[in-house]
Amino acid sequence: MVKKMVCVFLIGLMLNACHKDIPDPEVKKEISIVPMHTVRAENDVVVLGMKLEHSFTVQHHVKRNNVYVECFIPDISFTNRNTSLIVSVDGKQKKVVTTAAFIIKGLSKGSHQIQLQVVEKNQKQEDMIKDFEVLIR
Repeated sequence: MVKKMVCVFLIGLMLNACHKDIPDPEVKKEISIVPMHTVRAENDVVVLGMKLEHSFTVQHHVKRNNVYVECFIPDISFTNRNTSLIVSVDGKQKKVVTTAAFIIKGLSKGSHQIQLQVVEKNQKQEDMIKDFEVLIR
């Protein structure tokens, strides 16, 4: 009887010891940009290009070392995949996104200059550029 209890205890101990459910830490040195569905933001900036019908509204919100960005451009849709945004951070192009809302992840502490440029049908829209600065603390 004692041998059975010791065996059951050892088997239970081994099964419990084999169970590792520790998540990997999210430590990345590179900046990643992830599309998202909706964003609530504190900052709302409107930029008017040369043409009045092209008002380019960008809202952004900083949370930890991530920047949540949402763009609104009247008469331009991102659903047909003919429109994209070139995202540059500190003067370096990081990614081309095909959604109006996205997250820039992994920014280091300090001030960063972010530029968004609209591309329609593979042509850059020179009057559709938005620059803004974020501070990561």
